Amino acid sequence: MKIAVGSDHRGTEIKKLIINILKESGHTYQDFGAYNTDSVDYPDIAKKVGEAVTKERFDRGIVICDTVLV
Repeated sequence: MKIAVGSDHRGTEIKKLIINILKESGHTYQDFGAYNTDSVDYPDIAKKVGEAVTKERFDRGIVICDTVLV
């Protein structure tokens, strides 16, 4: 299965864990960002993942956001 993956800057560590699970399970994936902990806007990443799935380049999409409530 081809899976599009993305996260906000706070979700990069969780995304790495998910990517490892995808690899171990034999899935192919593409990482649409964020690639480090520099601040990004989550909707920008989610849009990239969503468009990749709706254009049928990927079978599924996973987006990760680490929202912190104060």
